[in-house]
This record gives sequence, C-alpha cells and structure tokens, in this order.
Amino acid sequence: MRLFIAINLPKQVKDYLFELKDEFRGLGKFNFTAKSKYHITMKFFGEIKEDKLEEIKERLSSVKFSSFETSLDELGHFNSRVLWVNIKPNEKVLSLARKIDEQVIEFPNIHDFSFHITLARIKSIKDKKMFEEKLKAEVKKLKFGINSFELMKSILSKDGAKYEILEAYRASTITNLKY
Repeated sequence: MRLFIAINLPKQVKDYLFELKDEFRGLGKFNFTAKSKYHITMKFFGEIKEDKLEEIKERLSSVKFSSFETSLDELGHFNSRVLWVNIKPNEKVLSLARKIDEQVIEFPNIHDFSFHITLARIKSIKDKKMFEEKLKAEVKKLKFGINSFELMKSILSKDGAKYEILEAYRASTITNLKY
C-alpha cells in the first residue's frame, strides 16, 4: 500500500488555493489538484508492506508536539512539472518534521521534505514568459493553525489518486489557533 504523512488544510486555505489556480488556466495543459486533496506532505513512504502498518501507526503515536501556526508563502514549480504554493517554514514545522522522521527513519522517504501544497501537475506550458510572471504574483499570507497530522493511504486509479486517512495524530497541547 502507498502511504504518506500529511497535514490537512482548513477550508479557508483550500478555498483560496482553489481560486489561485485559476490564474494559470489557459497558459498550458495542467492537471489541477482537486480542492479536497490539498495537503502538505510531510513524508512520502511509497509502497509499504501491509504487515508494517501497525508498527508505523504505533511509532507515529509517540510523536509529541504542540499546535502552531504557519502561513502560505509563495508560488513555485519543480522542473516545470509541478505547480505549488509553499508554506512559510518556521521552527515548529521543522521540529514536527524532525520528530516524525526520528520515529520512522528506517522506512523509505521517496521525496525530500519540502513545505509545499501541489496545485497542479504541469503537462505543458504554452506561454513560458506569462507563466513565470504569474509565479511572481503575491500570494495571500493566510495564517492557519496546525493541530494534527495524518497517516494517509494513496490508492491509484485511472481517475487519479484517492486518499484515505488511516490514523490522525493530534497535538498534545492545543492553543487557540486560526482556522
């Protein structure tokens, strides 16, 4: 089974990102991410044998963290293949990523951790100059709270990936955060 660890986003952030992607319509061929699938990937395991699932769940349950705030930051792309918005890295985000990695270090991490939310997979770009200009657009620095992370299962199909939450891990201390 394909597993990853993610932080799901509040509705206000998903709504804003859904509008933001419209800036790129007509600039090429994009497979836009469905609003319901927006998340921050903390770790992508790839294929994991089913008999390892309980061990991963147990290890992740020992990750202790306090809720914290972060915000959206700027637009970017990976090798003209993935359009993304990153989040502003701060010590609490980095600390959570380290704590997760410490618990599941012997399991593979297919991609390096980066603080981003995928808006689209890029198939082709018609107007590269306009695309680059749109990337310079100001992103609303929406602040949002993080008080949990999830172990997710990715099920691939001809209609794209479907995500299923296998386990949610809440912060040990939750403060009054914006949502």
